[in-house]
Amino acid sequence: MGSGDAVIAEGLAKQYPGGVWGAKSVSFSSNYGELIVILGPNGAGKTTTINMLTTLIKPSGGRGLVGGYDIVSERDKVRRIVALMPQDASMSSDWTPYEAVKWY
Repeated sequence: MGSGDAVIAEGLAKQYPGGVWGAKSVSFSSNYGELIVILGPNGAGKTTTINMLTTLIKPSGGRGLVGGYDIVSERDKVRRIVALMPQDASMSSDWTPYEAVKWY
């Protein structure tokens, strides 16, 4: 890993059963070492987008690359380089921040 695009989303979309869109046509890119923020109101597709990029759910359309790996066809490679700590994670109050991140 080095310079260049770390994350690329091109028209990423997720449609759930019943026709409900979780995310629709999400596009952005981020370089290595760059901090990005995904903002939006409830239901805008922020969590769905992260879940697609971390291979937790399969997109209905579009394309995503993480570290140069395709999030659909190379999901095992993506999972080796991505860590996700869920917002509702339960953890011991005795843990240090390092221990919590290491666990997840």
